[in-house]
Amino acid sequence: MVAIFNITAPALDLSYIAVILAHLVYEHRVRFIEGPYTLGRWGKPVNIVAIVWVCFISVVLFFPPVKPVTAKNMSVHRSSNREDSLADIHTGIMRFVWPLSLASSRCLGGG
Repeated sequence: MVAIFNITAPALDLSYIAVILAHLVYEHRVRFIEGPYTLGRWGKPVNIVAIVWVCFISVVLFFPPVKPVTAKNMSVHRSSNREDSLADIHTGIMRFVWPLSLASSRCLGGG
């Protein structure tokens, strides 16, 4: 279970930059209506710094919090706890089953 929570921070951060990156890539192809608060000419440089920072910190967040890494303090080997193992298995199964289930018939996106 700890491993699931350890991956949520980088995954959430990466989901933030997906929108920023899409805006930078498609800003000349898609009409974008700015809101009342913008960064003006600083928008693009701030967005680029944000993307670089999030990529960097997402990699750093995957490093182990304890040195030296041993089987005892490594969260992967902590799976001997039955509840953690079941949660990991359930999450893995749902990760692949859910897109193939009812959710995929309701999706209106491309693909």
